[in-house]
Amino acid sequence: MNTALRIASVTYVLRDLLSKSLIDYNTSDVTGVGTTVTAKSPDKIDTSPDNEPSQLNLFMYQATPNQGWKNVGLPSFNGNGDRTGNPPLAVDLHYLLTAYGSPELHTDILLGYGMQVFHENPVLDRKLINKFIGELSSSPQLKTLADSALADQYEMITITPEILSIEDISKLWAAFATKYRPTAAYKITVVLIESNKSIKTGPPVQTRNLYVQPLKKPVIQQIFSQSAAGQPIVENQKILNTYFVILSGINFYNNNTQVIIDNNTTVTQTSNLVITDTQISFQLTDDLNLQSGTHIIKVTQPIAMGNDSLSQPKHLGTESEPSTFILSPKIEKITPAKITLPNNGSANVTITINPKVKPGQKVALLLTGLTADVNGNFAAYSFQTSLPGLATNTLAKPADTVTISINKVVAGQYVVRIQVDDIENPVSYPLGSDALQTITVQ
Repeated sequence: MNTALRIASVTYVLRDLLSKSLIDYNTSDVTGVGTTVTAKSPDKIDTSPDNEPSQLNLFMYQATPNQGWKNVGLPSFNGNGDRTGNPPLAVDLHYLLTAYGSPELHTDILLGYGMQVFHENPVLDRKLINKFIGELSSSPQLKTLADSALADQYEMITITPEILSIEDISKLWAAFATKYRPTAAYKITVVLIESNKSIKTGPPVQTRNLYVQPLKKPVIQQIFSQSAAGQPIVENQKILNTYFVILSGINFYNNNTQVIIDNNTTVTQTSNLVITDTQISFQLTDDLNLQSGTHIIKVTQPIAMGNDSLSQPKHLGTESEPSTFILSPKIEKITPAKITLPNNGSANVTITINPKVKPGQKVALLLTGLTADVNGNFAAYSFQTSLPGLATNTLAKPADTVTISINKVVAGQYVVRIQVDDIENPVSYPLGSDALQTITVQ
């Protein structure tokens, strides 16, 4: 079966319907000459005064998607790109029925008969299609159309008159670059071109269970952080590893509530999740394996169905709209604390960072002088990491230490800051705070 042949099959059936109906109507007795029916482009019809034949011509000038079938069977691919269905390509065909003839009134007579044929046959029934297609065996050039299975498609084919404005008609005949002749327009709907490609389907349903329960959508309204248990809960505070993340909102409490980070890290009530209906609290621990940067967070409440009730629920229930928080890096240690730089020389500074730096993350060391020079300016320097493979995604494992080479730094004491993917560690002021990391260059 080759359903791509159905467009040509429709044209063939319509042409044969017109041809046989004109014989039944004895149009040759009315016009006094024989009449032929063709399916050619209008520019291929001879309209010269001496040779213009008496004929009807059926020309398909446009094919458009059928709106009723446009979304049937979609989507046809699953998330892995596997084909799960073969939705048909549904098209409507637009035809021009044109009458030709040199004698006076022949074009009017022939067009009238052609329009009567389509009026009396608004639907091409399957028996009629099979009759005309079955006659193709005698035509070697067209016998392949018998493989279109036009009569076997889901919907029957209907013939509907179309109204074309003078402007539309003018544009069409200008495009044909030929002389205008009396014309009627028709839309043929619907032709289904189907694929027989192999598809991937799931196994049949063995049992059916219906679960009814009220669903309340969780909503994250604000995100706070807490540096340690018993410390104040602060909004807009930089979040470090080991801090507590506090989600404030509504409809949080559920036996199956989970917090999902970056769509792949799950915090459940069986770990360090503390939940009420308006607040969720959990600690950022090393086992969450989060890197410095921006993270997407949402609250989900999956539903337990069937055997799920004995284990972790697997069916999607409700979930909040995603929110974001930024995990900042923290400098745990700087080695050495005092650096001696030779003239125009360089030295290495090793920094222990929490959380670990992962392959592909960019790391920069920022130095800012603690005291101003005679002009009131503070010295400032920036150095990129020299850790092999860090920026090229070839480092095998995350690293908690980064070695960075510094050079041409004026002697003095400097505040040390670190940037991981442009996310900077928090620096506490006034100077002298315990959180302030410094090195001395001499």
